[in-house]
Amino acid sequence: MKECVVSAWIPRHLSNSSNIVYCELRRHKKQIYFHKQKFECDFVIKKELKITEAIQVCLTLNYSETKEREINGLLEALQAHHLTQGLILTLDEEGEEVITVDSNKTYMAVATLNPLIILR
Repeated sequence: MKECVVSAWIPRHLSNSSNIVYCELRRHKKQIYFHKQKFECDFVIKKELKITEAIQVCLTLNYSETKEREINGLLEALQAHHLTQGLILTLDEEGEEVITVDSNKTYMAVATLNPLIILR
C-alpha cells in the first residue's frame, strides 16, 4: 500500500468557495484533513479513527483539465481510504459520475455549492 499524506494543514491558496466549505465543516465540528499523494483532495473528514468522507471543491468542471484534476484527486483519496462515495462541490453544476476501477464502482456526486444548504 502506498503512503499518502493526510494533514490538518489547509493550503493558503484556498478559494473563497473552499473557505466556505471549510467554515461549514468546522461549524459542524468535523475533523478536517487534506489528502495529498500523487493528486490532491481538498478535504477528507475523519470520524474517530477512520476517514469517512472525501470532498473536492472547484468553481466549475466545464474544462477538461479541471475535471480530470478534480476527479483524479477525489478518486485517489477514495481509494486510499477505502471509500466508495465522494463529493465534488461546484458553483452551478450537478450530476453524478460512476467510475469503475478494478471491478469496483465508485460514485461521485457533483453538487452545487450553496452556503445556505451545505452539509445540513
